[in-house]
This record gives sequence, structure tokens and C-alpha cells, in this order.
Amino acid sequence: MSDSQPVSTPDPGELTLLDLEPFDDIPFVINVHVGSAVRSVQEILELDIGDTIPLDRLAHQNVQLTIEGIVIGTAEVVGSEAGSSIQVSQIGGTET
Repeated sequence: MSDSQPVSTPDPGELTLLDLEPFDDIPFVINVHVGSAVRSVQEILELDIGDTIPLDRLAHQNVQLTIEGIVIGTAEVVGSEAGSSIQVSQIGGTET
């Protein structure tokens, strides 16, 4: 019988920035989920320029930030010189 200890895998919450350094240059697409709406085919076919579609989220509510479908944080949509931007409110477990 062997007295060797099992190899433990670090908890993802315990990873440090140093552990992730080899991945620094990998690009990820951050998606911003503003809201959604359900409409019938007829309602979609009747849409016209200038029509508004109410979403399932209030205008002042934070939006979700996702990478590959995984929520990584929340943000507020803000205006900027470049157009619309987001201001991060919460990322991972850290709230601003």
C-alpha cells in the first residue's frame, strides 16, 4: 500500500494573476446583454423604422457582461465621445 497524498487541484477562486500570465494575450469577446423581448412573426413583420420595442429590463438597471455565455459581471450603459460605452459596476465577486 502507498502512503502518497492525492494531488489537489486549486480552487478557481484561488488562482492568482501570476497563474494566468501565460494567457494574457488571448482575446475574448465580451457580450453585453441589454435585454430581450418576445414578439410574434406578424409583429416582427410589421416593424418599421423608429418603432420601439420594450425590453424585459428597466433603462436604469445594470446590464450583464458575459464571455462564452458565462456571466462575468455587470455594468451600466453610459454615453461617451465614441458613442455608447459600459461602466463596469461589478466584476467577478468585486463590486465598485
